[in-house]
Amino acid sequence: MSAENPKMPERFRPYIATFLIVENNGRYLLSLRRNTGYMDGRYGLVSGHVEENESAASACLREAREEAGLDLAATDIEPLHVMHLVDGVRTYVYIVFITRNYTGPVENREPEKCGGLAWFTRDALPANMAPNIRMVFEHALSGAFYSEAGFPGMDPVPGEPCAAPPLRA
Repeated sequence: MSAENPKMPERFRPYIATFLIVENNGRYLLSLRRNTGYMDGRYGLVSGHVEENESAASACLREAREEAGLDLAATDIEPLHVMHLVDGVRTYVYIVFITRNYTGPVENREPEKCGGLAWFTRDALPANMAPNIRMVFEHALSGAFYSEAGFPGMDPVPGEPCAAPPLRA
């Protein structure tokens, strides 16, 4: 039963993560993961989990500031893609935003978790880009607003399942 309402059964809750595609003249910002315990040594996007009582847009803006030093306003980002997926362990909703409008330098603000930030063109993405991130990146830039992956009857999500301990409910 639910703690908020004892008459209501407890409901399943997917994890929600935001991703920010930062574009600058046909180049895209990627971050090299390290010391995170998940996909270390692979490139990903500026990203993070949505915290309790935080909107997806606010989480995206927070992660952009924390990870890459980007001081963005809500009007600087636009929703681009939503992906609902099962990665083998967890069910996620990925919410992808894009920005082409930012000021100031991009800088690695989390060197303990990021081996560096680098720019790549879409046709020259690094071979060591996290496969699940490559998949969501390509879906997002394809123009489709919604996609699904990893559910029964579908191809599995590429890469490692997220084996990290559960986040706060």
